Formats: sequence, C-alpha cells, structure tokens
Amino acid sequence: MKKIVVMVGLVLVLALAGVVGCGGDGGDTLSPEDTCRKSLEALGNEDYDKSFSYWVKDEETMKDVERAKTMLKDASIEVSNIETTLISESSDEAVVKVTYDMEMDWMGEVDKYSEEDTMNLVKVDGKWLIESNEGD
Repeated sequence: MKKIVVMVGLVLVLALAGVVGCGGDGGDTLSPEDTCRKSLEALGNEDYDKSFSYWVKDEETMKDVERAKTMLKDASIEVSNIETTLISESSDEAVVKVTYDMEMDWMGEVDKYSEEDTMNLVKVDGKWLIESNEGD
C-alpha cells in the first residue's frame, strides 16, 4: 500500500512538472516566489484547478493533470512550511527554490515527506508561470 501512496505522490509531482494555466488570482502582480507559494497553497487546499492555474499550459501536461486529478479525487493532501528562495530572475525567466512538507492520505494510507524543488518560471503575457520543476 505504501508503494501506491508513493506512486500517487510521484504522479502528482510529475503532473505539477508540466501543468496548466494562466496566473490564478492576479498572477500578473505576483512575484516568482509568490507564484510558487500560491500554487502549493492551492494544492494543500485540494483546489487542483487553482494550483495548476499557475503553470504553463500545453497539451501533454494537460493529460498529466487530468490523470493526477482522477487519482487524487480520493486523496487528502496537506501542504505546510512552504519556503521559497529566489535563485535568479531576468525579465522573462526566473528560478525559485521551494521547500515544503506534504502529508497525503490516500485510501487510509498516510505518507508524510519533505520536498525540495527547483521551479523554473517564465513570464507569459506579463504573468509569472511555472514551466517545470526539478525535485531534489
């Protein structure tokens, strides 16, 4: 059962690595760090559409997102202790280091872990969007 919980977590991370959308609530005024934070906060509130709205949209990742949402419909997720550090920023690209704790309850199996990711962001129509992440 633990293998399944870990697999669901990995699917979630992979889905987030190439997800959806345009900048959520006021993404055009959010910094790269705030964009990452808002996406994770929405994930912790199990608002997957909002979480994915902070990501660049493309066809392949849309499929990943739909698969992740289907798998996560029976899961409970909590995200806490979100910390972001801006690594680099230019006029249209940024890199943010993100650390957070996640607790996932899937079919009664609870898994807790700490994550450290490097998020790559791009500016699209004046809004910072997450393009990809690299788990450490």
